[in-house]
Amino acid sequence: MQNDLIKSKEIGKKNIKKGKKVLYIFRHDELSDYFSENGSFNGPADFLWGLGSLNTEKIERYFINAPRLEKRTGIRKITNIFERPFSKYTKIGFPIEIYPLYKKQINRADEIFCVNDAISLSILFWKALGKMKKKKIRCIIMSLQEREKYFKLRKIIIRFISFLFRQADTLITLSNEAKNNFSKKYYIGSTNVETCYFGIDTLFWTPSDSIEKDDYILSVGNDMNRDFNTLIKALPKTQKLKIVTKRNLDINKKKIDIINNWVSDNELKGFYQKAKIVIIPSINVENESPGLSCSLQALSCKSPLIIPKIPTLSELFRDNIDCLFYEPENSEDLMEKIETLNRDETKRKNLSKNGYNTVIQKYNCITMGKRLTEIINEENNLKHRKGFL
Repeated sequence: MQNDLIKSKEIGKKNIKKGKKVLYIFRHDELSDYFSENGSFNGPADFLWGLGSLNTEKIERYFINAPRLEKRTGIRKITNIFERPFSKYTKIGFPIEIYPLYKKQINRADEIFCVNDAISLSILFWKALGKMKKKKIRCIIMSLQEREKYFKLRKIIIRFISFLFRQADTLITLSNEAKNNFSKKYYIGSTNVETCYFGIDTLFWTPSDSIEKDDYILSVGNDMNRDFNTLIKALPKTQKLKIVTKRNLDINKKKIDIINNWVSDNELKGFYQKAKIVIIPSINVENESPGLSCSLQALSCKSPLIIPKIPTLSELFRDNIDCLFYEPENSEDLMEKIETLNRDETKRKNLSKNGYNTVIQKYNCITMGKRLTEIINEENNLKHRKGFL
């Protein structure tokens, strides 16, 4: 897919508009691969977190993509002295080099969107030091609460992170469940926390009536919440399974095909379209939405979906209508759900149809862009509260 809304790393620079200048900050090494020489975006717009769908009548959009995995030199080598211990104690990145590296682009913005926890904390750190005083900072919070179990010096770290979060104009969670728990945990007024449901590119992730379903189950994902062990325990003996992951899984079974090599988005779409069932397994988490993007992609390709019954996912999907839920970390319950779909073709078709319609109506890039535009246009954001608790 080619997204003509995205013209360059400084979107709209050639045709400066009157209105708010909105900067997105990414930290995704592979994002640059999606841009062609003329600046157009080629690939699923999921990765842009609503940037391509913002209302451009009064908004000028541009972005920076900070390095993450490339070799550290210069300022990145110096700031790593601070990031390494922070990451060790929290399992969260702290890339404070972003501001000095991109000071010019950041200072040009009226509003800044930080698309994950690590970017948010690093930008808010500089805001707390007196930089970016007149800029509105919007932070998308994804997995922070699930990292708390790894925190060392827990009380001190929570106080520090709470202090940084109070520098933000808006904190954005991906579900109301996460919003409510987050506000309490980090002592943030609920009026300063907004919910925006994640949306995928439904023009890219599409079903295909010409492709016949194969007799395999598909599972996709790399993050630390993926519970492939429960899935494998639940797998019927004769059932074929494909797992697309970068994780090293020590599995030696004939019916299980682990795909560790790079898979293009078009190849992945083909896997979704052919899969008899898609299962996105997860350990039991409370506030994160594990595997949400993969689940939405599968539904958008009209694949019958099985996911864990987790509060955040239960908020988004209807059991037995959009998908089937199983009790997380319960292989027997998951096996029962697999067997139910294996023997009931009508149920598979109904889930595929309903799940697809739900994604098309609610969880796409357009609806996400509209919601983020609403947040940008809100003028009555909570004023900053300073100091530690």
